Amino acid sequence: MSWKVVIVVVAMGIIAGIAGALYMREVRNREFQTGQLKTERKDIAKVSQKIDSRKLSEPGDRNYIEIPLTAGWKPQGPGATGGGYRERILELRADLKRGDSFVELFLDLRHVNLPGIGRNPDGSYNLAGKELSARVRSDWDFRGQQRYPNGAQFLLKNETWENHVGTWFNVSDAMITPEGMDIFYSIPDDKITRRVVAITIKFTIGSHSTATYKGSFFVHGVEIRR
Repeated sequence: MSWKVVIVVVAMGIIAGIAGALYMREVRNREFQTGQLKTERKDIAKVSQKIDSRKLSEPGDRNYIEIPLTAGWKPQGPGATGGGYRERILELRADLKRGDSFVELFLDLRHVNLPGIGRNPDGSYNLAGKELSARVRSDWDFRGQQRYPNGAQFLLKNETWENHVGTWFNVSDAMITPEGMDIFYSIPDDKITRRVVAITIKFTIGSHSTATYKGSFFVHGVEIRR
């Protein structure tokens, strides 16, 4: 075998070795990335499970009254661009451009029958001591900035349109999952909550945040615990 042939054989061996090493490194990188992605999905699932640990009521539970999604919920707020009811889900389209900008789904309870809930002669409801719950979802990431997180909450209004502000829930990863995120409000007893004429579900960009949001919010169910 001539020295030229030897050089060619050695060179081919070196090239093959380099190619094999590069291939194995790519395989390891893919395995790492896949494992990391699986870990991230597990983390999201854990968050979703934590948020959803307090489920909306089971069908037929008489302690809960469903507020129909077809009862006349209306989009409102400076960032609202439309919405409506379709396929058993409420949709609220939004274009939020700065901190504190918000959209709401508004329902006038004077036109809604809630069996088992105390009603006043003017059509308002006494919701003191009751609990509101809803499952909400977004089609894009609505968490906002870590320092100024976005939020979702209930608001109650009386006959003079005074607001009673419910518990603020920082938006989590669960809100972008198919299951959505649950929000709750244990309603205290005061002059507003004894004469509620309207319920609002509000989505807000965090104060001082530079985050924006253009997309839809979805509500899968709203209930009152007696």
